[in-house]
Amino acid sequence: ITACGRHSLENEISYDEYNEFLVKAADFVTTYHTPNWISNLSELSERDEEKLNIFRAKIRSRLKQDGLKRIAVIMPRAKYPDYEQRKSVMKTAYDAELEFFETFVEAKDWIVEQNKIS
Repeated sequence: ITACGRHSLENEISYDEYNEFLVKAADFVTTYHTPNWISNLSELSERDEEKLNIFRAKIRSRLKQDGLKRIAVIMPRAKYPDYEQRKSVMKTAYDAELEFFETFVEAKDWIVEQNKIS
């Protein structure tokens, strides 16, 4: 994958830790001008996406300005009973194309295809 940031959150984290993580992720995008980001949420426990959007809003324009174009989110449908609602809330958080996948391989393949197109 060309120029792709990837993170995988596997433990429950506080909102302050999530905010700190987002700032570091934004720093990564700024430093490497990566157009792609893979976000693996498959191991996370329950979280409030609307509350997290408050933190996401703080870095939204910075990510766009620094070149982020797309985010592949790994979020298995079976793990989240409110999958569609959660997906809808997350799509409003970033000024980038978001697509949702069951596995890392699907997410990576999508990014590879998108890189060929753009």
